[in-house]
Amino acid sequence: MSSQKILYILRHAKAETGNPHQDDHDRHITQVGIDAATAMGQHFSRQGVRPDLVICSSAVRARETWATVQEAYGRDVPVEYNERLYLASVNETMQLVGAVGEAVQRLLIVGHNPGLHQFSLKLAKSGSASLMDTIGIKFPTCAFATVALGDTPWKDLAFAHGELKGFVTPSMLGDLEE
Repeated sequence: MSSQKILYILRHAKAETGNPHQDDHDRHITQVGIDAATAMGQHFSRQGVRPDLVICSSAVRARETWATVQEAYGRDVPVEYNERLYLASVNETMQLVGAVGEAVQRLLIVGHNPGLHQFSLKLAKSGSASLMDTIGIKFPTCAFATVALGDTPWKDLAFAHGELKGFVTPSMLGDLEE
């Protein structure tokens, strides 16, 4: 018997520009990013976001984003850091999510654009017009989307008819930059 799957999608928080001698993978989040991730963690707590598992890009900015969100969120969630999620395409992200076990009903992905924006648009086939319009425009740093997938098994994610249940950015949470 299957049950309702929820996919949470979180883009990393604002990161430093870096320099020519720094590997992109090693960029840290800025103070603006820390503030946004803290606000997002508080949002998770207020809204009852309850992932069973987090799959997070191995990039420093994604790991720091999740650590900051989780600290403000106040819940311990199993996390897997995955190099394949670093700058992953839509298809690569689909494959990664498709390999998740069926015991996981609520999955959170923490990663990067443009892949996460495209991934969200591919999955969210319906939802309120205003939410669909907002997510269609951009997926800024530390943006968070919630997509309900019905009883679609993770392995069949490419065929899912997802419903966008929520989309929030740091600026929507208060006086924060994106």
